Amino acid sequence: MTQEVYVYKKPEIYGQENGLYRQENIIEKLLVNKVEPLKIELSTFIRAARDGKPFPVTPAQGLSNVRVCEAISRSLAA
Repeated sequence: MTQEVYVYKKPEIYGQENGLYRQENIIEKLLVNKVEPLKIELSTFIRAARDGKPFPVTPAQGLSNVRVCEAISRSLAA
């Protein structure tokens, strides 16, 4: 991941001081690990297959994650 995430917030209340309009905006930079999740997942899978060790995520956990994502998608579409 090569991008940075910023959240821009505007205040609920605006003010006026000495006849001048005043507005303060807040820019918040989120701390995000700059790694590509798919790259990490694939390298973990290759390492597990090469070393004969189990993959850290079970098929049941993967299926559960897909169901959660589908439920979120459905709720956003409604």
